Amino acid sequence: KDCAKFAAQFLPHEVRRMLREEEEEASKAESYGQQCSIAAAALQQALESLDQLYVKFRQKKGNMDLCGTTAAAALLCPDGQHAVLCNIGDSRVALVGDWTVLDHSGHEPQQLPGCVLTHAHRVTDPEEMDRIDAAGGFVEYGANGHRVNGVLGVSRAIGYCGIPDFAELVPSLSDSLILRRDAGEQVLVALCTDGLCQSRKDEEAVAIFKEVAKAESYASLEKKVAEALDVAGGGVASDNKDNATLLACLLPELRE
Repeated sequence: KDCAKFAAQFLPHEVRRMLREEEEEASKAESYGQQCSIAAAALQQALESLDQLYVKFRQKKGNMDLCGTTAAAALLCPDGQHAVLCNIGDSRVALVGDWTVLDHSGHEPQQLPGCVLTHAHRVTDPEEMDRIDAAGGFVEYGANGHRVNGVLGVSRAIGYCGIPDFAELVPSLSDSLILRRDAGEQVLVALCTDGLCQSRKDEEAVAIFKEVAKAESYASLEKKVAEALDVAGGGVASDNKDNATLLACLLPELRE
């Protein structure tokens, strides 16, 4: 939790700092698409910078115990039509509605009818296993599931770049997505941790997000988010043995 709190506090600052460094280049952009490409690179750089900042923070405290966090982030453009997404590890971003993927770096997103989901980087992914093996580590399967070097249950995260045994194995490598809204209807932008949909197929996770997207007011949205967390907990959110967090944002109908 220490790393997650640190990330929540300092990520906005790092994003602003990276965007300021790209102001001159952004001013020359001829379209929102080009500006979004600059923003996507800045967001990825901010996440990597946050990784390094957190390790320095821990070093000053004299505490280098294992502590990290996955991440999901979204930047929404002022035109109301474009979005930039990034995720590290098995936290994910979901967009419900009529969205078109314009560009991506890293893994391709899951594109299902009416929903786009960022890829979840999991220790069980063959690609992640191969990457970890090539970096000199291993993935062990035991009573607690798959673990990097028999210890960590994440393959990508913020917080381990200064840990000798895991710096190369569990990096803060993120995927990025640039999308555009294609219709005027209300859409949903949702950020969630792995506890919401790790044990579910993507189609089942999409059904949860689509139900949340049906909210007609903020009160209704709050209720649907609570219901989604209850579903993740198998009936009651408090019964969930994993961290289930859902941040939902409804974007109103586009108007000309």
